[in-house]
Order: sequence, then structure tokens, then C-alpha cells
Amino acid sequence: MPTMTSPTIAGREPLDLTTDSEPDETCMVRIVAGDSTAFAAVYDRYGSMVYSLALRIIREPTLAEDVVQDVFLSLWRLASRFDATRGSLKTYILSMAHHRAVDVVRAARRDRQTDPSDLDAPRMPLDQDNVEHEVLRRIEARNLRAALHVLNTEQRTAIELAYFGGYSYPEIAAMLQIPLGTVKSRMRIALGKLRAADDRDSLTAAG
Repeated sequence: MPTMTSPTIAGREPLDLTTDSEPDETCMVRIVAGDSTAFAAVYDRYGSMVYSLALRIIREPTLAEDVVQDVFLSLWRLASRFDATRGSLKTYILSMAHHRAVDVVRAARRDRQTDPSDLDAPRMPLDQDNVEHEVLRRIEARNLRAALHVLNTEQRTAIELAYFGGYSYPEIAAMLQIPLGTVKSRMRIALGKLRAADDRDSLTAAG
């Protein structure tokens, strides 16, 4: 995992056990108040996950490290935007990382004057259920991101990790530290919502 070079991390004292074991929500309250030790605790918990996700999408270690820096600096500067009622901090951070990594890849492709739409091509592993491929195939890649608004944060993150990141269910479960059954449940509900939204859009277009 890259070393955070933010002034809030550099040269910090080792975390005390109390801070290190505090719930994410408590740490975020302290971060909002400017507590760099709480920020360091959150970075220690999720920095490796963010780097792994970014590297999986970008496939360039240096750029993946830049994503880690950007994500955690944004978390520090905009800590008050986190809303625990909308999902866990882990999901929030990984969602930020995913979007930032996608932006980096898009920017690189624009610089090479290639078609950035390739980025939205499905990357779901071949061992996923066929129904998922069918649902996602029906929703054109350029429209999928717009359709994600019908999902809550946890469902959207599961879809993004599977569809855009190419992670398998066990990998997503390990990354989010949730049971495999929970991942499957979130995916099933998310796909149902996406399918329903696509059906509604199709009916509207036909009318």
C-alpha cells in the first residue's frame, strides 16, 4: 500500500489502540473536527482496499497511488459530506475510489485520442450467473451509469465492482468484509431494480 504523503499523515505518531478500534462513524466525526489521528486510522483501515481497486481498474501502480492520494485528501477536506444513513464508510470510500479511477482511465484515453466508451465495456467474470449478463447486456453501457441512480449506495457499489471492476462475488465479499450471501443478495436486488428501470424506459420510448 502506498504511503500517504498528506501533511495530516506524514510524521504522525503511531495510532493508539483506542483510536484504532473506534467505529468508522466515530472516526468521521473526529475527522470533521480536524482530528488527523482519526484520519490516519481510517487510512490504515481502507488504504490497501482503495489501492487494490484502483490498480485493478487502471493497471498502473503510479496512477493507482495517485488515486489513493486523491480519495483520502477528498475525504479529509470534505469529511462533512459523508452521511452514515446512506451507507457504510467503507462503501463510500470504495465508491469514491472507483469513480476517480474511471476518470483517470478516461482522461488517459482522451489523451491518446481513442474512444473512451470502451471503458464501460463489461468486465464481469465468466463465472457469474447468465441472468446478470443478460440484464446488463440489455442496458447499453453508455446508459448504465445513468441507471445506477435507482440503487442505494451499497447496491451501486456491488454492481460497479462486479461490472466495471471485474471482481467475482468472493472477491467483493472479501473487499467489503461482508458475507458472500450478502453480496449475492445486493446484486440480485440491484439487478432487479436495473431491469425494472430499463423496462420502464423501454415502455416510455415506445409510447
